[in-house]
Amino acid sequence: SKRILIKKKSSEYAEKSMISKLKVRCGAQFTGKMEGMVKDLLTGENLKKQFKDYVQKMQKDDNKLNGNDCTVANIEFSVDLLTTGWWPSFKKMNLSYPENMTRCMEVYQKFYEEQNNHRKIKWLHSLGQATVRGKFVKADTSFQVTTLQAVCVLLFNGHEPSEEKGGQGWLAFGDIHKQLGCEEEMITKRVLHSLSCGKFPILLKTGRPKRIDKEDKFAVNIKFHNKKKPRGFKIPMPSLEESHNPKKVEEDRSIAIEAAIVRIMKARKTLDHQELMTEVLRHLHFFHPNPRAVKRRIEHLIEREYLMRDENESNKYIYIS
Repeated sequence: SKRILIKKKSSEYAEKSMISKLKVRCGAQFTGKMEGMVKDLLTGENLKKQFKDYVQKMQKDDNKLNGNDCTVANIEFSVDLLTTGWWPSFKKMNLSYPENMTRCMEVYQKFYEEQNNHRKIKWLHSLGQATVRGKFVKADTSFQVTTLQAVCVLLFNGHEPSEEKGGQGWLAFGDIHKQLGCEEEMITKRVLHSLSCGKFPILLKTGRPKRIDKEDKFAVNIKFHNKKKPRGFKIPMPSLEESHNPKKVEEDRSIAIEAAIVRIMKARKTLDHQELMTEVLRHLHFFHPNPRAVKRRIEHLIEREYLMRDENESNKYIYIS
């Protein structure tokens, strides 16, 4: 899902082709959310055009038309609108935006509410992308960051650092954390680590070189210069989610088990319990599901009327078409 959102895809045709192959192999239930994600992004392009027209009309009415860009509060701004049911649950967090970024969200909120009276928008701060223009001694440089990183970088506007480490113009970790508005200090630490300890250190820091501590202070690295990519680069942001989430793994496996059961029963129409269990375990040999988990998914499918028990033999299942 994140790969699609950050536009790391070869083509729309390749995405649809891969989903079609998975649909044949694993069933429509398995690929339903994937199809919804792609559909969201396709319909989202039309919504972006409508928003662009809305902004330009608003600027024209205020005699503040800025060319053909979709510009709000001096920011070229667009939104990817995601349908809750199709996408996985992403990490939610509080974030204190600068005034001009807040203005962008307010304008979009008003635009969306005018079209959809009964729907609400929830902003996902952890998924946004931004291009920031940095003014350094050797050259001005554009770089791509996440929304979190961009908000953090903008805190340093107007803070000219002194040559003395930790002196005037240096911001303390506690102040940065408070101004970001994040509840978890770990999020602030990961953001600052990516900006000061990574491949592109646009921030300077005090303290230990590769660690972020609460006592550290930070400032803009005005002498920063990237010889290999002087025109622009992307600063990677570490994941804010656990690399191995047991609940997420269990959820994904449950979907795969249900898809296998439906696919087998659709082909066979009628099977007794032991035959169905054997078939499911054979089809899902790549992760060897627990037989108890398979039994639970069968019960769920009966409750949702995908299957039913034979009236004469309770150990036999019938597929409901």
